[in-house]
Amino acid sequence: MSPKSFFLFCFLGLALVFWMPAFAQTIPAVPKSLSVGEGLSKGFPSGGLESITTKPEIPYLEELKQIQSLKKSYDSLRKELKELKEITADSTQRDSLFTLAKERSKALLEQESKKLESLIQSEDIPGEEIKNASKNTLDRVKDSKARLEKINQIGELESLVDQNNENLKALTNEWIMPKLEEQISGIVQDGFDPRSAELPDFYGKDAPIL
Repeated sequence: MSPKSFFLFCFLGLALVFWMPAFAQTIPAVPKSLSVGEGLSKGFPSGGLESITTKPEIPYLEELKQIQSLKKSYDSLRKELKELKEITADSTQRDSLFTLAKERSKALLEQESKKLESLIQSEDIPGEEIKNASKNTLDRVKDSKARLEKINQIGELESLVDQNNENLKALTNEWIMPKLEEQISGIVQDGFDPRSAELPDFYGKDAPIL
């Protein structure tokens, strides 16, 4: 090998040593594909519904505020029923408070029915998934309203309230929040079935009263 060729070979070798790392840093990383249910909490602020409903840029803001209001009412009613169960000395007082709790439950179910009907009729909700899920939740609310008239035990009323609270939680976590995540992130998860996925609890049934 001639001296000229040797120096040319060395020059190319040194160029490759310094140039390849720089080139590697400029190559964009291949986006990681999202698995079912992955990333559902990354686009949201922490703190559940309370923090989400303070963000004016969040889609379905009015609907989320209505759900938050229902959640507060359910939490308050559950606390009231728990305190009612602890009253043992005065049966007259307990019966009177139980009647008031039934009336509150009836009013809350009626309020939820109206808000679900509004959600079903809303033109701001794209697709049919949320509307269909809302219809199913509304059917269960109607069943609860019919059952409420025959309830005469605190435990039965508490069970009815808890079941409707769980149904509203399922509507929020399994249908509304994943669809909201799609709009925020722009990522559509094909074949996603929220009922079989691990999802964050934005509703927070056991969270403190907001």
